[in-house]
Amino acid sequence: MREKDYVVIIGSANIDVAGYSHESLNYADSNPGKIKFTPGGVGRNIAQNLALLGNKAWLLSAVGSDFLWSIAANANQSIWRLCR
Repeated sequence: MREKDYVVIIGSANIDVAGYSHESLNYADSNPGKIKFTPGGVGRNIAQNLALLGNKAWLLSAVGSDFLWSIAANANQSIWRLCR
């Protein structure tokens, strides 16, 4: 790619939420464990990987204004650019 070239990705950017129980799951009681939040979305993943490969990547996606969106919007901003 030339210096001025860049890739525009139109797709989703969101947060993947996964819950893990410390013990066997008990349907009739509380289940202590942990919750893991990780940036996700097909468009975001493609933009991040293109940037890691050395390409300039711009992501065009729907945006939110809540706590979870702030995690998704700020994840790895140093390697790809979010268009709002």
